[in-house]
Amino acid sequence: MRRLLLLLPFALAACRADGTLPSPSGQRPGTILYYADPVRITAPASWPAGQPFQVTVVTYANGCVTRGDTQVDVRGLSADIKVFDRDDDLNPAALCLASLHELSHQTTLLVSSPGTAKIRVHGRSEPDNKPHTVTVTVQIDAAPFPTG
Repeated sequence: MRRLLLLLPFALAACRADGTLPSPSGQRPGTILYYADPVRITAPASWPAGQPFQVTVVTYANGCVTRGDTQVDVRGLSADIKVFDRDDDLNPAALCLASLHELSHQTTLLVSSPGTAKIRVHGRSEPDNKPHTVTVTVQIDAAPFPTG
């Protein structure tokens, strides 16, 4: 009986606060909508075609979560950005603070054709822990002709 009691804290530590197990990589979709806090995505309103531009997405996290990977897929005037954060709360030696942190995910996009680019940012929302997608648009202008 004593062994069972000694193992119980380790078994509980293997689950996240929501009772689920993390992915094998320790990453999960980043929280882009946190209660009443605003979704924060920064992108230019317009940009010349064929020139790279930066998009920044803020995710919300506690002290056990660090910035993970950002995946980007651009096809014509459509782009999908998936932000991930690394959940480190499985480390029993980690000290996890309950304070709210903002993690900045930056990526560079290149859209070659003029028109209205639709950029979909995929993450999740809290407190319901559901997938959440936000679409922003960037007007892609015809590239200026070189002057000679």
